[in-house]
Amino acid sequence: MSYINSKKLFFKYKNSVEDVLKDVNFNANKGEITAIIGESGSGKSTLLRILAGLEVPQNGELTINDKVLIDEETFIPVEKRGIGMVFQDYALFPHLSVEKNILFGMNKMKKDLAQKRTCEVLDLVSMKEFIKRYPHELSGGQQQRIALARALAPKPGVILLDEPFSNLDANLQGKIRNELKAILKTSGETAVFVSHDKDDLEIADRVVILYMGEVIQTGTPMEIFENPKNEYVKQILGI
Repeated sequence: MSYINSKKLFFKYKNSVEDVLKDVNFNANKGEITAIIGESGSGKSTLLRILAGLEVPQNGELTINDKVLIDEETFIPVEKRGIGMVFQDYALFPHLSVEKNILFGMNKMKKDLAQKRTCEVLDLVSMKEFIKRYPHELSGGQQQRIALARALAPKPGVILLDEPFSNLDANLQGKIRNELKAILKTSGETAVFVSHDKDDLEIADRVVILYMGEVIQTGTPMEIFENPKNEYVKQILGI
């Protein structure tokens, strides 16, 4: 059964004539990694922001784990969605240590439990020895792992990642992709990430391809590579 369901999502920015998203329908299963792929301007980051609760669609429905987050009468704000977000620039607080960056998102948890959870997620991302470091003392790949640990710490139902590999050196991207997939599979999280890079499909269980705000094909990476729907999908896949 689908864990995330979006139906007929439409979104338009203020003072804009064109819809950024048009009748977007997609679903994601629990524990899977879903990639939303498209060129710049396709609407993929807007869709991610709607999932997070950072944007409000004009029409449509969104449910996660059978809980209605968006419909004609409902809009659950970002802080009540139980969703973790890893931003493209990681958005770590530069004046806080690794430990305090992770603790920041658990301020409603008892101190001893939050401390224990911090150690658990740092162990999960193999960064326990860096607990007292500051973001500027970490490499790009290490910063990404800390951002992921911070998002995982409150045990969210869904993790969202915005272009998770775009800030990494090309020679590191393959290694970090595999590490990220292993971490997400070990944690059992349902994850959705956006990307414009076909190589990122390697870590996805399911793919959603967007073109000018519309979903034009969904399926497993193998299904899409074997049966691309049109020339645009072939272009995105580089085939």
